[in-house]
Amino acid sequence: MVRIVRTALIMLLPVLVSIYTISFGRYNWRQGNKLGAVGVFGLAVGSVAVPLLVIILKQQ
Repeated sequence: MVRIVRTALIMLLPVLVSIYTISFGRYNWRQGNKLGAVGVFGLAVGSVAVPLLVIILKQQ
């Protein structure tokens, strides 16, 4: 139980950052900057995936 709470607290900041980043990607998409939007979406996915992978690999 403690591990789940700790993981959720650690992942809170990257998830909040990715939500903000995704909204910026949507803005870019609507403005016609599709390549920039795809790059921003990739950055958002990476900002959540990397810390999550580190947590998962550290627990094994």
